[in-house]
Amino acid sequence: MTVEEKRPLHSRFQRHCGTLFWKSYLQRHRRWRILVMETLFALCLYCVSVYIAKPVFMTPIKAIPEPPLTSADIIASLNTQNILGYAPNIPPYTYIMNKAAGRLGVDTMSASTEDDLNNMLYNRSQGTPISNPIIWVIWKLEVNRMWRFSIRSTERARYATRSENTVSHNPHLRSGFLAVQLAVSEALLEYVSVTPPSYELSLVSMPVSPLMQENRVRQAISGILLCFTLAMLPPVLETQALVVKETINRFKRALRLRNVDYSSMYLGWLVYAYLTVLPVCLLGSTCLLLIFRWIHLLYSFIILLAYVSVMIMLALIMSMFHDTAWVAIVWTTLFTLMQTFVAELIIHHQIDSAHPALTFLLHVIIPPLGLQHAMNEFALLQTGQECHAEGQSMIFTTFFWLFMIAAYFSVLMLLQRTVKQIAIGGEVSWKSVLFKKIEDINMLHRIENPTGRERDKLQEVDELVAKAISMRNVSKSIMDRPVLNNITLDIYRGEFTILHAELIQVKMMTTFEDLITGLTLPDKGSINILGEELRPGLNLMSMQTMMGYCHRSEFLIDDLTVEEHFILFVSLCLWNETSQYVSEYGHLRSKYLLKECNLEGVKREYIRNLDGYYKGQLCWAIAMLLEPRIIIIPHFTGNPHYTAVIKDKIMQYRKYITLIKVSYASVYMEYADRVFIFDNRSLVFGGTPAFMFFKYGREYRLRITFRNNRYTEGKDELLDKASEVGATVRAHLGTLLILRVPTRPTAKVADFVKTMNDNASKYGILSISISIADSEEVLSALIAGVFIGLSLSQVLTDIEHDRVAKKILHGEILTVEALEQKTTLVLQSDNSSAAQSIANAYVLSETNATEKEIENMAYTALQHTESITEYLVTRAIDSPQHYVYMFAYGMEVSSINDIISIKVLYSPIHYDHGAAARSLARVYMALIRHYTVSLDATIQVTDDPLALDLTPWVKYAEHPPIFIQFLLILTISHMILIPSLESGFIRHTQCYTINFSPLRYWFSMFICDLILYWMLVAVMSGAIVGIMTLVAPFYFGVSDIAIITVILAVYGFGCIPQAYLFSLGPRAALNSMIFIMVNIVFGETTVLAKLFYGNALDYALNFLSFSPQFNMAYALIKIKKIFLYNSECNIFKRRNLCSSKTLHKCCPKCGVLQQCFSKQYYLLNAPGVRMEIFAMFSIAIIFATILLTWEYKYIQRFCSYVICKWIYIDKKETSVETLGVIQEKADVVNKTIEMRSKTSIKRDTFGEYLLASNMSQRHYGKYVIRHINFGIGRGEVLALSGLLHHGRLKLCELLAGLKLPNEGRLWSMSKWSLDRNPYQYSRQISLSCRHNPVPHWMTVYDALALIAVLRGVPRSDVRKEISNYIDALELHNFTYKLIQYLEPNEQTRIHFAAAVIGSPPVIILDECTAYQKYSVQRAMYSIIHNLRKRGHAIFISSSSVESHMPVTNRLAIFVNGRIYDIDYVDNLVTRYSDKGYTVVVHLKNDIDIERMFSNYFKTFVINDVTEVLANVQVLDADLTWATIFEKMEKLQAENHNVYSYVVSSVPIDYIYNSILSSESGQVDDVEPKSIFTKYLCQSKPKKRPNKHALAKLRPFEKKYSITKLKELPWSVIFHR
Repeated sequence: MTVEEKRPLHSRFQRHCGTLFWKSYLQRHRRWRILVMETLFALCLYCVSVYIAKPVFMTPIKAIPEPPLTSADIIASLNTQNILGYAPNIPPYTYIMNKAAGRLGVDTMSASTEDDLNNMLYNRSQGTPISNPIIWVIWKLEVNRMWRFSIRSTERARYATRSENTVSHNPHLRSGFLAVQLAVSEALLEYVSVTPPSYELSLVSMPVSPLMQENRVRQAISGILLCFTLAMLPPVLETQALVVKETINRFKRALRLRNVDYSSMYLGWLVYAYLTVLPVCLLGSTCLLLIFRWIHLLYSFIILLAYVSVMIMLALIMSMFHDTAWVAIVWTTLFTLMQTFVAELIIHHQIDSAHPALTFLLHVIIPPLGLQHAMNEFALLQTGQECHAEGQSMIFTTFFWLFMIAAYFSVLMLLQRTVKQIAIGGEVSWKSVLFKKIEDINMLHRIENPTGRERDKLQEVDELVAKAISMRNVSKSIMDRPVLNNITLDIYRGEFTILHAELIQVKMMTTFEDLITGLTLPDKGSINILGEELRPGLNLMSMQTMMGYCHRSEFLIDDLTVEEHFILFVSLCLWNETSQYVSEYGHLRSKYLLKECNLEGVKREYIRNLDGYYKGQLCWAIAMLLEPRIIIIPHFTGNPHYTAVIKDKIMQYRKYITLIKVSYASVYMEYADRVFIFDNRSLVFGGTPAFMFFKYGREYRLRITFRNNRYTEGKDELLDKASEVGATVRAHLGTLLILRVPTRPTAKVADFVKTMNDNASKYGILSISISIADSEEVLSALIAGVFIGLSLSQVLTDIEHDRVAKKILHGEILTVEALEQKTTLVLQSDNSSAAQSIANAYVLSETNATEKEIENMAYTALQHTESITEYLVTRAIDSPQHYVYMFAYGMEVSSINDIISIKVLYSPIHYDHGAAARSLARVYMALIRHYTVSLDATIQVTDDPLALDLTPWVKYAEHPPIFIQFLLILTISHMILIPSLESGFIRHTQCYTINFSPLRYWFSMFICDLILYWMLVAVMSGAIVGIMTLVAPFYFGVSDIAIITVILAVYGFGCIPQAYLFSLGPRAALNSMIFIMVNIVFGETTVLAKLFYGNALDYALNFLSFSPQFNMAYALIKIKKIFLYNSECNIFKRRNLCSSKTLHKCCPKCGVLQQCFSKQYYLLNAPGVRMEIFAMFSIAIIFATILLTWEYKYIQRFCSYVICKWIYIDKKETSVETLGVIQEKADVVNKTIEMRSKTSIKRDTFGEYLLASNMSQRHYGKYVIRHINFGIGRGEVLALSGLLHHGRLKLCELLAGLKLPNEGRLWSMSKWSLDRNPYQYSRQISLSCRHNPVPHWMTVYDALALIAVLRGVPRSDVRKEISNYIDALELHNFTYKLIQYLEPNEQTRIHFAAAVIGSPPVIILDECTAYQKYSVQRAMYSIIHNLRKRGHAIFISSSSVESHMPVTNRLAIFVNGRIYDIDYVDNLVTRYSDKGYTVVVHLKNDIDIERMFSNYFKTFVINDVTEVLANVQVLDADLTWATIFEKMEKLQAENHNVYSYVVSSVPIDYIYNSILSSESGQVDDVEPKSIFTKYLCQSKPKKRPNKHALAKLRPFEKKYSITKLKELPWSVIFHR
């Protein structure tokens, strides 16, 4: 056994992943410019983040932030106007307070109780508010040497209730609190000391870190988070765009064809993503290290990498639902920014700290919140908590992110087969993926007996002929819907086979392709390919000498070279071979294919630099890479050079390789060796083109055009005579009758033609055309209020229960133990006994302190030789995470000359704003213990703000109602739905009618939405009343509910027009997302302003006043404040609170600190919402103006002018014009001159109703429609035949006024031009096309009634008018069915009816009769005929010619965005075919053809002669169809060597198809350059082949010719 036989199999997953990793690396390497730009962009944002962080995180520690304060300085801080009082006025408190007053230099008030003090104060005020600061010192009885008193200050109350919580350094000093505390403590100490105290005291600030400024840190972190998110967004978006592009261009499908798993694909894309984000993350982690100097680089890198991984996974999931890169990018950007902003809101409003369990879950749902908390940990914002707890939290969050990444990846894999739009191999249900059924292979299966009719639709072929593919009774369903039904066929080796179906059945052909390539397996039946039975796990595309696939050129990877494509696909296919074998085999095959496909000169060129010729060669080379015996070719839709290359390859290899081509156009069928035609899930024909012509194409196609559409007895007589000669009706379309007439017996045919000619006036015949069938002919023969109430009621209950009220009612004890925080007290003393005694007393806990209060307290003692400042600075540098919150209190004590010197240490910007007072209280606790020689003695001071009649709830009343705003935005967002769904053609159809306009449309929409919204407001108001009645029934009045109803109602005025602006796009979901995102931002702009401007909201107010959400938020805050102000007195009255709060604005003794209660009114200007109401109406006017400016196309016209004149300025366009185009252009110029003349007499009706003059449209500078000139007069019909992808539909959109041309002009009714009066122009025209003109949620009757009324049909006639159209178009079974549930054919009838109902002057119809029943087609043609008789101008377009013949004889042929030729059909036939009649005679013997024909015809030409056939072109000018048949009958009768004959002419259909085949794609493929790319971004020119290489490409050999006897149809038409 050899070594090769012993080697183990490689892992397919591993080899595929390795190959795709290599591909992603190369792509990333080749796109280094984009990576550099992204990195530089991220670097700029990181620099901005450093700039934001510098004042906070990069500012040096201040060793001495504030100058020391001596006792005298502290005493001097008291306002001399301060009113000082105390109670009770009994000894020893009288002595102590007198000493303190003397020390402070103020007079005192005294009373037995605090209430008496308040009464004295009230008597002093006499109803006039007192502006002087007031401080009460309230003593509690001394118990066991515990001296307790409360200092109650009005300034402290004002600080605590301030609406804007600005951090004030040392608020106790500024309010005079410290001065009173110091003076009272000194007096008390003197009173209780055994010996007179001798000490000096000063207040010294500790070194401070900028990290202690929590608000500034929050602002900085918010800015940093935004910078980091924006920096990481471009790499994520680039990856998403790459995934969307490689999915849409079918590269992803190409990988699946080669058995590459989805997991391998996405891992490859993830490698690209990580290579992209790696430099950004490294820069980000370095930036974090620079900002937060105390963190680990690896830790920050892991956090950022986990965060960006979640962003990538969400972007990949988002890309599954979008087929356009920019739409997916917009979605991801908006979603990410919304997540970031929601995280900012949660942090700003401290929802995270209030609900820690919810916050941990939100870390997963909202990744930016997790990143912000990580930065919070870095910035040490979690003050007063265990630092390791937050660290563990972030570790858990990171692991949870990793778990979510895995979950997201699983969801991504599940979506690959369950998303309908992009499911490769057919969509399946998610249940079948999650819960796979195990099939019992041992179970017996029922074998169905063959019916014997499986091959009825197939041409008989010898069974010994080698088969490449055999399918037997194959059926396939997708999501329980049949797609293929009982398909039996054989594709033979060495043949070029075409699989044909109509374009509407593309899903069926895609499924067939999936079956033969192994992407999916049949539900029933079997498939055998080259002797291999298809089964799970078998992939023929990755096996040598089996099957190849010639992809379209779009699938190629722009950033890889030609050689690298070979390496990529060889490695993917030969994954089970050794690396050496893969390398050698790839080298040999690439060397051969490079030479064979003329790629040697470009083998190292990137694909983006190659022309379509080289791309086509490479696509074929990839298909030939594994030496396949079968190659599958998709439908031609690509570059013309690509198509030419593939045609050449088909001609080169058609005898050696089995070629299978999918086609949706009949023009290619005649070139194939075998054709299979599918229709309606079944195979309807299989055989050679010759057999197809033999079976279905050996008859005359007799086309008869009648003068009118009326029923006559003559038509019945004509049909009877046609049946006598064996003719069958192929189409009876009103004025057009198409018959199939047998070519034999010739005498009957001649008599029938003579009868028609002689009785033309009797039958109403206008013209007759006789031809034989072409391939197309043969084919056609085959086939929010509740939350507002809760908010107000909640605030009412919070008046007594919020934190500020509790602090004011109960006070705060100024001891370190009372905080129960983790802290370290710093102590330094010298060796003196007094200092040691005070130090010992200092470290002893507060009397009666609990274990819980002291468990987190620690002490640090320093020798007197050390510097305490140096120690603290060192701690702040070495361990900032501890210093931020652990060092706030301390004492430095020494004894000099028997005088004790004490420095009270405190942190001035610690989160504990009372650090100075608390530290001072602890020092006096130590002093009283020292001087009383009692270690349980203490002085306990309580900070008890004196609120009196101040209102504590004001602090929280100005918080914006986030959730209420969000609900209101959702309430309005549904109004985007209907306008978004009506965006585009639906709105155009409604607005641009005789009886309607955009102004009336939006005004009526506004009224309806406003009424519906007001109904919701009524429901919300009822909910508010219900909630308030249940929760607070006595605290609100009618005006309180009325103002909420009014402001909600007015909110609709401003917000509904804003919603309409966001509904102009065609994607409803994206419109709603943008609307919600923008309005959440603007509704919470107070947050943004505080984040970036601090409290200076005025920076943004002028701009933000244009936001209804901002005005609504502002109005709700004002309403809340007024409501609470007015309701507070009701609360006091109901709960009898005046007994406990005697001095209050609502009580009899009011007016001490603020005015007595005076009811505030909601609609006043200053405190009320009048300004917001006026702003809402102003916003409505502004938004409505912008909306109407867009709808009347002023903005579009300006943009079109700018793009055409200033950006894409190169207009060089040359083309050879045909005779018909030149004549039409001259007529247009003459008509234009006539319209511009001032004479009222119109000399010519040409172009009277619709005129196009040199009309062109460019997309990104490239011509889509070019130089269109034509005119349609009153009662005229112009037909246009062209393919959809050549721009036919875009031309119809331009003619209808739906889009604006960039060049040229359009007129309707010889009066209105599209460029100057788009509204007046468009209202004269209706359009029927593939676009839906009516709302799909309406019934058929309602939709048509809507259009009829808008078009001016009287209401009394609407029902009759609609009934006539419904009956004519056979829609009576669907009258009251929703349009969205109709089949495509039925919807086409609705589109037709919507275009013709109301009879606008000009009607444009695109592909209206395709795939319809003949009865429906006759009805459509009858309607068009009647409209034409009534003087309406009609423009009808289609991809065929035949559909136009019943209504007009004037035809324009449309190719590549331009009119190739335009004229009457007879003139076109004469112009593009040989003159006269083509006669083919079937001979018995070899005779003199020229002599025989000269006896009967004057002028003729012999086209071709074979042994038994002669093709002669008869050119006599006096011949008609009747006379030539008469002479040919005579020739046959007099010449016994003539078996039979066929007389024919070239049909217009054949001419049209020939022009399409020869001219399609013949356009200048030079990419247009804008002024920016022309001068700023010079790109490398593409590699193009020389003319010799293009000339060598072989086209398909012509198989159909009227003048060549060896071609179809003559090769089979005379066979028996």
